[in-house]
Amino acid sequence: MFVSVLLALLNVAQAEEVIEPVQAEEDIFTVVDNAFGEYFVGPLASVLFWDVLFWDNTLPMGEGVGRVIDGQYISKYEQGAYLTLEEYQTQPEKIMVRLTEPVVRENDYFSWSIQQSAEREFTAVIPAVTLPTLEVELTPIGDWDGAILPDVPEVVSGKERYVTEDLTEHGVPVIVDREAPKKEEAEPLPPYEIQPSTITMSADKFKPDSGGAVWVRRDNGWESATFVNPVELTTTRFTKVDGEGFKRKDTTSTEVIVRSTIEKSSTQTLNDPDNVSLPAVVIWLVFGAIFFTLRMGFISLRGFGHAIQVVRGEFDEEGDEGEASHFQALSSALSATVGLGNIAGVAIAVSVGGPGAIFWMIMAGFLGMSSKFTECTLGQLYRTKDNKGNTLGGPMRYLDVGLQELNLGGLGKVLAILFAILCMGGSFGGGNMFQANQSYAAVADLIPFLGTFEYGALLYGVVLAVLTGIVILGGIKSIGRVAEIIVPLMC
Repeated sequence: MFVSVLLALLNVAQAEEVIEPVQAEEDIFTVVDNAFGEYFVGPLASVLFWDVLFWDNTLPMGEGVGRVIDGQYISKYEQGAYLTLEEYQTQPEKIMVRLTEPVVRENDYFSWSIQQSAEREFTAVIPAVTLPTLEVELTPIGDWDGAILPDVPEVVSGKERYVTEDLTEHGVPVIVDREAPKKEEAEPLPPYEIQPSTITMSADKFKPDSGGAVWVRRDNGWESATFVNPVELTTTRFTKVDGEGFKRKDTTSTEVIVRSTIEKSSTQTLNDPDNVSLPAVVIWLVFGAIFFTLRMGFISLRGFGHAIQVVRGEFDEEGDEGEASHFQALSSALSATVGLGNIAGVAIAVSVGGPGAIFWMIMAGFLGMSSKFTECTLGQLYRTKDNKGNTLGGPMRYLDVGLQELNLGGLGKVLAILFAILCMGGSFGGGNMFQANQSYAAVADLIPFLGTFEYGALLYGVVLAVLTGIVILGGIKSIGRVAEIIVPLMC
């Protein structure tokens, strides 16, 4: 518990810009996590989430060219293999224009070139040329406070030196000399003499065009890519305003889609983007929920009134056996039930499936009530006590003992052990890391110190782990007392 919370909140991102690829050394936690996912979670998930409608999972070989599938742009199909380019989103500040060769620009009077060095610096090469006097803004070189100017020959006696950004695209500073104008008004102004120079330019002066070449800054350094198009993202957040309840705030940000220039070859079939997936575990859960609803005679309707009476304490009596009241038991059960699926899952379902998803979630909740009732009933029927008088129960208990009564003891032990292992894995990911991370993000939004302090996430993780540990180490009595306060507020 403590380790998972701390790992979830520890910020290990490097603040320095990475230019060259760096091979990060994996720590023991990363190695164990990768092994657990590869050798246990992966094979198990492939069975549980096996698509019953498997015939539309992939596209026939040769189809899919010109589409983006699983983050890969399918550029062509030849000789039995697909050629693909990775396509992904990134922030605009992480891209810059990539010049594959010098670009020549010109106006009515002269031409100049722009090029990019191996270090991705832009430079403008300005030639020597004499121009007639033009109506442009001139700044005496002594007053110039813009970009660093290159070294050029000293100004000739009798001439004045200026800097202007009005003669080129992208505002390149150009150094011009001219003779000091004479006092006679009838005398025309002397011509400009542009000094030849090579000037470093800011990458911010260049904006990529659709289909243009760009550099993208990634974790392993800079990568060449092609600019596809910008996309607007809207983030919705509800903030509490004193005396006004919660107010909605939509924040719009822009990201860009880029396509890698590194072409890869694959002979594997492509996933069908229009695939209709029906995982086996969904059928199993729906079948079980329907079976228990019928088998228990629609207990979710018949027992609703009785449930309210139990929660209100109408059946509580002083001296009743047990470590928690009816309400504390309900709150403890809800604390594990109301969470990822009921909050984040609802938002994801509606965003993916539209408003119609609400109906099916209501149906799933109604049928799932019977499954939950059966689960809790089995937990009560097969619970026992250890040598210290503590209550033992749960799926590990009734899978083992219950199936043993049906002469399926071996299967029961396997399922009980499997459930225990899955609980440990789930407690690290969905049970701890996600909630701890999300709560930190919410609290840091209200307490800026946690977000700006270098070890703010670690500090929050330690406090959260200590408080959670105090509750858990107190046993079911402590959990029940805390749950009966927090869960109603949470709901």
